[in-house]
Amino acid sequence: MSTAPRTGKVNAYAYAQLIKRLQLGDASRVELANSTGLHPLTVGHYVDELRRAKQVYISAWSEPEEGGRNKVAHYTLGTQADARRRRLSRAEVSKRYKKRLAERNTPAARLASFLNTQPI
Repeated sequence: MSTAPRTGKVNAYAYAQLIKRLQLGDASRVELANSTGLHPLTVGHYVDELRRAKQVYISAWSEPEEGGRNKVAHYTLGTQADARRRRLSRAEVSKRYKKRLAERNTPAARLASFLNTQPI
């Protein structure tokens, strides 16, 4: 597919690409950055302004691919209320903590820790 060369401003083009991607369905900031070529922080600024203008809402929260406690927001064009972010119960927090402790206490993990702390 051939496109005509751009003659307008880069910001306007990037904004148009962002809106075009959001029209396809929900997307996270990283997905929007990958499809527009913008830095994820720049996409974040655009999305924040769209949310302030009530043109975009958070349609869902998901777990990050690499793990961790921060959830990933997925944005959709529209004026609905944001999806609620589910909080972990104290039991779930404790269970995850105990699992991490058990993973750190394996012989392989102890050896790796020992080798990383020894001077060469």
